[in-house]
Amino acid sequence: MDTEFIGLKEFRENMSKFVKKGKKYIILRRNVPIFEVKVIDPKSIYKEEFLKSLEEAQEEVKRGEVYSQEEVMKEFGLI
Repeated sequence: MDTEFIGLKEFRENMSKFVKKGKKYIILRRNVPIFEVKVIDPKSIYKEEFLKSLEEAQEEVKRGEVYSQEEVMKEFGLI
């Protein structure tokens, strides 16, 4: 991801233009970096959430916190 340095005033005035570019920005005030902004890719967020939930599920299996298909079906009144 490309990084671009821009002034705070310019960023405020043209925020939508910068977001569309999809870059990472270092925002400066009087030539001093004050914060970093980057566009978030929704696909990467979902991937991170999925991987986290997968790790949690694996830990539950290790702790034996699982149910058999028969137990689940009984719980829902299917058998």
